[in-house]
Order: sequence, then structure tokens, then C-alpha cells
Amino acid sequence: MRIIVVIVLLAIIAYCLYQVLPYVWNNLKEKNAYEQMSQDYTHVEASDTDEWWYADVDIDVAGLKSQYPDVIGWIRFDDPKDTILIDYPILYSGDDDTYLHKDMDLNYSYPGCIFLEGENSPALGDTSSIIYGHNMRNGTMFGTLKHYQEDGVYDANQYFTIYTEDKAYRYHIFSCFTTDSGSDVYMVGFEPDETYQNYLNDLVSRSVIDTGVVPAIDQKIVLLSTCKGSGTDYRFIVCGVCEASHAYPAE
Repeated sequence: MRIIVVIVLLAIIAYCLYQVLPYVWNNLKEKNAYEQMSQDYTHVEASDTDEWWYADVDIDVAGLKSQYPDVIGWIRFDDPKDTILIDYPILYSGDDDTYLHKDMDLNYSYPGCIFLEGENSPALGDTSSIIYGHNMRNGTMFGTLKHYQEDGVYDANQYFTIYTEDKAYRYHIFSCFTTDSGSDVYMVGFEPDETYQNYLNDLVSRSVIDTGVVPAIDQKIVLLSTCKGSGTDYRFIVCGVCEASHAYPAE
């Protein structure tokens, strides 16, 4: 009887490992691949000047795009080695499925890629743009956005930058909140009018932290969206307003 129990337990363990190990290995492989990509295509000089975010950050977006044509830019938080570990290329396919669970070579990969909403312009010229990334347990992709719900994190991590082939855009985070996947915050195509202002006011009012930042009607915004947990319909969103832009790479 004991032998049968042991065999059953071993079979259960083997099955669990069969199910889990490929997932863990794939996530680790993707993590290492992105870290290597960051080393190959980005270089950051230590500086305390006001212009550092475009003058001292060298990201070869054009070089990366020559290898991966769907790359439209790179998103980088100010200190990707600290609390908010976001330092990734942004991809665009014209839909919201292609890079959901595929890597940059279009092979299956659960973490997928960081990608722009399919209805947005890949030139990032829309009034409101949405960028998606998975909430990975190992902290990769958008897995660290949830830390904005913790005390003190916002104060130390208020900005992020998006780099394209010819422009660097500086965003100031103004709202963070939880919503559901069918929420009306997932809207694009606004004109700079009263409807857009009402939309901005709604985003501000939803925030779980008081940032004191209120976007103006003539400013563009980006929503960073990630899932709230596996198997749930909830999403966590971090909103940034573009407060500055500069020709890039800087001369």
C-alpha cells in the first residue's frame, strides 16, 4: 500500500514539474534576453543635469528597429535598477494580440512584449496612448508597477521617458488606480476638447495617490496597463502626462 502511495505522489510531483518548469525556464530565458538587449542597445552616463534624460541616455532605437521592424521605441523609468524595474523596447503590430504571448521573434512566450494599443498611432502622436505589459511575478515586464500602491514609491519614481528614433518624451506620473478590463478608461482617439478634459479629470479622480499633477487639455498622456493578477479581470494603470520632449539622439 505504501509503495502505491509513494508512486502516486511521485507521479503528481513529476506532473507538477512538467507543468511548471517550462514556464519558469521560459520566463528566466526572456528575462536574460532583455537584460542582454539592454546592455547591447542602451548606455547611460551618470549625471545630475536637468537634461540628463535625453542628453545622457543613449538608446539605439534605430539599430534595434533594423533587426525588429515592429519596434517603435523604448520605455525607461529613471532608475530601472531600483524599485520600478522597467527598461524595455515597445512594439506595435496594429492589434492587441500579436505580442501578448509572443517574443520579439514571434515565438511563443508567456511574458510577451511591451506593446502599444493597436488603435493608437505608432508615431505616439495621439492625445492618449495605451501601452500594455504583463504583471510578471518575477518583476519583469510591468510586474513592478504595482509598487506604486505602496507608501513612498511615487515620491522616488515620478517620471519615465519614452525614446523613439528621433524624439525623447518625458512623462510625469499623475494617476495610479485599479479598474477592470472593460473600463471606459481604455479609450483613444480624443480631440483636445471638453470630452478629453473630462476624461483627464476622471483619470485624476480615480488615483489612489494624490500626485498634485493635473494634465492640461493641450498635453498628451500615456496609460501603462497591466493585469492585477492571474485569472482576474482587474487591471492596474499608471498614467503619465508628457511635460517635455526633445530631439533624439541629442546632438
